[in-house]
Amino acid sequence: MARGGAVRCSKCGTENPVGRIFCRACGAKLDFSGLDRAPAGTRRPAALGFHPRGAIRALGAIVAAAAVLCLILALWPVSAMCRGDLSPGKAASCRNKLSELENALEEGKPAAIWFDENEINSYLAALISARRFRLPVTPYRRIWVEGIVLDLTAGGFRITAQVSWGPLRATLRLAGSPGGTADEPALVVKSFSVGRLPLPTRWATTAVRTLRGNSGELETVHRILENLTVIRLEDHRILCGV
Repeated sequence: MARGGAVRCSKCGTENPVGRIFCRACGAKLDFSGLDRAPAGTRRPAALGFHPRGAIRALGAIVAAAAVLCLILALWPVSAMCRGDLSPGKAASCRNKLSELENALEEGKPAAIWFDENEINSYLAALISARRFRLPVTPYRRIWVEGIVLDLTAGGFRITAQVSWGPLRATLRLAGSPGGTADEPALVVKSFSVGRLPLPTRWATTAVRTLRGNSGELETVHRILENLTVIRLEDHRILCGV
């Protein structure tokens, strides 16, 4: 199609210099498909490749978005007790009752103390909230327990906690058995998720490790569960005794 530095018109056969786009004889657009390179003044698709400036801009946008997300999580207003049935006062009441029952168990005396379901749930919620979650990024420590359900089973117990994680709401499911040992933890993470999105369970392992009884608080709950005799769900009360 081309001879030397000329391009032949496919319509009239006239040879045109490489610099022309239209035939000088008939005005038809010239076909440059047979040439190794396009003539000056014509456009070709840009070759794909690495563009440093574009990569830097994309990286900057990602960093800015991550910074905004961390700022939102850090400044999002949260409350340790968001639900009306959980309160610090009920947690303190439950803590006092646990102390009374613990003293009775140590002295070997019979004890019968009523625990309102909201009291023990408030106590467990406050316990988890006080420990916080030691996660990799600082804003992630702003995790608070909104609600918690203690489900007693034949061989132990399960805890389902609804926690707030900045603007997100997560569900933490734990399972345990009374009187666990160091080799066999009394409390283990079953799942940790936001909605149906599972989160790494290792994010909650530190909190669970501190909840295993380092301060003796959870061990008190274990002893109560060991001595549990009657569960009255109809009036949402738990009767503990020996």
